[in-house]
Amino acid sequence: MNFSAPHGDKLRALIGNHKLPAGDRPGVHIAIERYKTWIEELRRIKGAGENLIEPMVEALNRYKLSIDLDLIFDSKNDFLYRQKGQLKLDNTVLEEFLPLLVRRVLAGRLAERELTIGPANAFAQLRFD
Repeated sequence: MNFSAPHGDKLRALIGNHKLPAGDRPGVHIAIERYKTWIEELRRIKGAGENLIEPMVEALNRYKLSIDLDLIFDSKNDFLYRQKGQLKLDNTVLEEFLPLLVRRVLAGRLAERELTIGPANAFAQLRFD
């Protein structure tokens, strides 16, 4: 099953944003390459069930740090920092990661039940035990 890529979509849309300062464009291009590498890294992680959680979360943390620190915070301009809420670059990292994590970790358990994992327009509640 292919999931949506809200974070990847946001990065690609950012390149086309006419308000993006020219000085930030190289950083966004680097972030897009890091994004592709991150998604591939997540797909290459071997294991099953709970053994996937730690390596996947470690990959998430490394990637999210590169977005938060290298792309947004270390930018010479303040556009990406000021527009964090509007651009949703950092928020969409988790939005893209969670369905991948849940599907991989719970794949065996979900096959036995009448549950589906995939994109949703909204969540009323999300809980992990």
